[in-house]
Amino acid sequence: MRRAAAPDIGVRARVLGYSASAAIDDYADGTHQRFGATTLELLAPKRPGRSMLTIYHDGPVDERSPWRSIGSVLSFVLSEDLLEEGAQVFAAAARGLSVEDGTP
Repeated sequence: MRRAAAPDIGVRARVLGYSASAAIDDYADGTHQRFGATTLELLAPKRPGRSMLTIYHDGPVDERSPWRSIGSVLSFVLSEDLLEEGAQVFAAAARGLSVEDGTP
């Protein structure tokens, strides 16, 4: 039996930092892939024991991107199960990305 998809949830988060080479996958054939990452302070929804969220990027992120705008408050929608501890979240999963007015 197939498990029902997790519901979507609105997220508000402040950008704390960005790293162009936060993670590297090494493959058996000797190649590798670098992943950038944005570190966010999770403002809403509040989760016990989870105040930070890392969003990984599988390609270059333009320096004008909201994902790189330190101090900005972002809003987006994720599948709720991606807020569980240990979940890896890639930017493509964050839908409807917007920057709240009055933030850098």
